Amino acid sequence: MGLSTVHSDSAENTIDRLITLIKRDVRSQSYKESFIEKLLASSIDYIIYMKEYKVFELAEVSYDRKCEKVKLKTLYKLINIEDKYFKNLYK
Repeated sequence: MGLSTVHSDSAENTIDRLITLIKRDVRSQSYKESFIEKLLASSIDYIIYMKEYKVFELAEVSYDRKCEKVKLKTLYKLINIEDKYFKNLYK
């Protein structure tokens, strides 16, 4: 098990941000985006998106082989910042 941090605008944007960071390496520029997405999806289980020191979203990461795309399943999402209530979307 490992942990890491990355700066992005949302949970959905995190995979794109990681792809951009990986492609900055000259040795990785020849890799197709689909290969990098598959690699990231097999390496990352969850994305915790935080803003202003609060957990805004928790998403489970998977890879859809039919579409060849990373899929995020929202498990929790902050819905009322003032009252600090979380809505459980995992059903």
